[in-house]
Amino acid sequence: MFDALTHITIATGHSAVTARSDVAGEVLMRLQPVIDAESGSIPLAGVYLDFVRPLDPVTHKPRGGAAAWSILGGLKPPAPLLAQCVVCWDEDVAAECWEMVLHMQRATGMEPSPRAKRPETLPWLAVVIAPGMASASHETVSMLGDMERCLAWVLIETPL
Repeated sequence: MFDALTHITIATGHSAVTARSDVAGEVLMRLQPVIDAESGSIPLAGVYLDFVRPLDPVTHKPRGGAAAWSILGGLKPPAPLLAQCVVCWDEDVAAECWEMVLHMQRATGMEPSPRAKRPETLPWLAVVIAPGMASASHETVSMLGDMERCLAWVLIETPL
């Protein structure tokens, strides 16, 4: 369906395009249970994830096309918020998702970078770094970008 993902950090505007082929299917299978449960810990990374999906306005059931998640710096809540992520792969919800990302960035006390523009192609993954990231270990921080992209691909490829 899709062969590349644009990953953008809202505070800096830094973006990178990564190929789907860069992510092994085995890695995605290991992350699937946490996404299916809508929350859970990733012990190797020392983080807890909490997922939400947009609701269909008619059925009030989760719909595809986008998802968001929070990354907490611990294996269970309560724990410091490290980052919030939004992945979008449906143009019908892209504008609303982008506005949500900008609002989340402003909620950190920092304005979005002027360089942070909504990617022109789908899918995209937008990341808001939270103040709690300052307390995260170097190992956790170095792992997060790859993990965020892997989670985005699982969400994109998981039918509801």
